[in-house]
Amino acid sequence: MAQTGRFNIEKRGIARLLEDSNLVIPQYQRSYAWEAHNVTEFLDDVVEACKRERPEYFLGSIVIAQNSEANQAPDVVDGQQRLATATILVAQIRDHFKQLQDTRNQDIDARFLMNRDLRSKEDVQKLQLNERDNDFFLKAVLRPGGKITPQRGSHRAIAEAKEICKKRVQDLAAQPNGTDLLIDLLVYLQNKAQVIVLTVPSDENAFVLFETLNDRGLDLALSDLLKNYLFRVAGNRLREVQNSWTAMYSFFEASNTEGDVVDFIRQTWSATRSLIREKDLFGAIKGTVTGKQNAVEFSEELRQYATLFQALLSPSHPFWKDHRPSAARHLETLNFLGLTRLRPLLLAILRSLPADQVAVSLRRAVSWAVRLTVSGNIGSGSVEEAFCQRAREIKDEKIVNADALSSAIETVIPTDAAFQDTFQAFSTTKSKLARYIIGALERAAGGEQEPELVVNTDPTEMTLEHVLPQHPGSKWPGITDEVAAVYRYRLGNMVLLRRTENESLGNDDFKSKQPALQASSLKLTKEVGAERDWDANKIRARQQRLSEHALAAWPLR
Repeated sequence: MAQTGRFNIEKRGIARLLEDSNLVIPQYQRSYAWEAHNVTEFLDDVVEACKRERPEYFLGSIVIAQNSEANQAPDVVDGQQRLATATILVAQIRDHFKQLQDTRNQDIDARFLMNRDLRSKEDVQKLQLNERDNDFFLKAVLRPGGKITPQRGSHRAIAEAKEICKKRVQDLAAQPNGTDLLIDLLVYLQNKAQVIVLTVPSDENAFVLFETLNDRGLDLALSDLLKNYLFRVAGNRLREVQNSWTAMYSFFEASNTEGDVVDFIRQTWSATRSLIREKDLFGAIKGTVTGKQNAVEFSEELRQYATLFQALLSPSHPFWKDHRPSAARHLETLNFLGLTRLRPLLLAILRSLPADQVAVSLRRAVSWAVRLTVSGNIGSGSVEEAFCQRAREIKDEKIVNADALSSAIETVIPTDAAFQDTFQAFSTTKSKLARYIIGALERAAGGEQEPELVVNTDPTEMTLEHVLPQHPGSKWPGITDEVAAVYRYRLGNMVLLRRTENESLGNDDFKSKQPALQASSLKLTKEVGAERDWDANKIRARQQRLSEHALAAWPLR
């Protein structure tokens, strides 16, 4: 064993580490997140190294912090995914021997998976996952018995890893001398599939080491880096920061993806401080959150904003019970359109504006989103910066209602004249977007009060028909493929038909399509059926008429 200051460093087989230790994944750590390809790659590498009798195979580093509480197992600060996967593999080897009624299953269990506390006479896990995962891990892997249903994304990942490991064990067992191969693999995990174990006296030491490892090229998840940094600067207020981080992270357990957490933190930073790109996020936080109080305040801010972020993603969230029903429906429309660039502004609206102003603001946000999409400016950096600037003005109470927000944001939103002008030439290959726009125009033409709310866009019930097909052929004399390519995706060429009204019109000529169009229950579709013929001029003229409905469907105020 080598020592560096107060740090212990040693090289050990990963199964030997399980054999010699009782380890705990602390609550603040990420849940099990390895996907099928990660597990498969781990198995491929270890099994191949074992078969080739490589003298050692390096699996990376494990960082362990001694627990300051008496009689508590050490915390795994980094390496929990590898340790958990190795444990799942060993458990499947044990289960195979148990199925064979080979008593070696008991030896495997006692050495690597569970041991018995002499005082309580209870089984104690060699590796204990965090509170969100451990009960499932215990019942599905360590002590499998009756059926247990995964409740989280991490549970499903554990169950998938178990099935992959089980299949690999079965494949090895089916080979000649299969039992010996499994024992060879277990011994290899014990002695030659090695990790560098870095043991430090406390979590605080571990956080410093963790960041040092990253500076020297260790590939670490950005959310882990952010968490580690906050924990490091928290000092003697570490527990407060850990509790806030854990509460925040729990909101993202269902998706179980690193990207969701990082995107949330980035959106929150953009809403409260400045527009930030993911690649610059870590540096910005390190440069701003520089002490204990900063770390406590920022982690608590993340906890509070996580609730709002979840409300943004789900119109059924309890947050919406105290708001107008239309507010959640407008949110559903925004989510349907997939406009994530609006989220910093939406977070600020939900956080600071009164409930009645939230509903008005969300309705107007739908109009802003559609106008920017049609104009092609939704991805503009200046527009995104404007959203974030308005978000910060809401946070600072410089903007206190929907009208003040509209006045501030309309400098980057197309005016009625500009919107109508770009709408007349707008085309899209995105059927989902086209169905929404045509559906809203149908509602506007019918005089509905909130036409921009999502109509039934399910393609199994409401189909989008391109009147002029992409390849008209001989059924459309005088219209070339080149003309069709220009006009097929124009909104003026699109109509909605209920599934029961559409007889798969396809490339039929206009006269053949007319009966279905005329019989439609939808006003704008019926109007197309009343035309005597259909060509580029008719498409342009119809789209000009639709642009007038568009002003009613997506008004600025």
